[in-house]
Amino acid sequence: TGMVTLSEALRDNDTLTDLKIYANDIEDNGIIALAEALRRNSSLTHLELQQNKFKSRGAEVQAEALTEKSHLSSIKLRGNEIGDRGVAAFSRVLTMKNSLQKIDFRSVNLGDEGVITLCKG
Repeated sequence: TGMVTLSEALRDNDTLTDLKIYANDIEDNGIIALAEALRRNSSLTHLELQQNKFKSRGAEVQAEALTEKSHLSSIKLRGNEIGDRGVAAFSRVLTMKNSLQKIDFRSVNLGDEGVITLCKG
């Protein structure tokens, strides 16, 4: 798919700092491919993924990738139904990564449990 091809190119890119991929119907498999690329990429600092179609599984893998080599300072997840599990995964990232400063969680199907997890994070 297009997301797999983009992810392969992103793996070894060392100049791109901002990537905006919104409203492209990207599902979990595409986000997982992107997460694998981010494990090796050291230049990307801003990532916008809003209004796609990935769920908690894609968000969990993406968050896990950010605990490794990532230099992201902001990520926008707005409009993806990542729910409480996805938010909890990113909450853990916030406690581990000093570089990540901004996360956009608007319209992510966040419930009470997700809010509690985020506040405890």
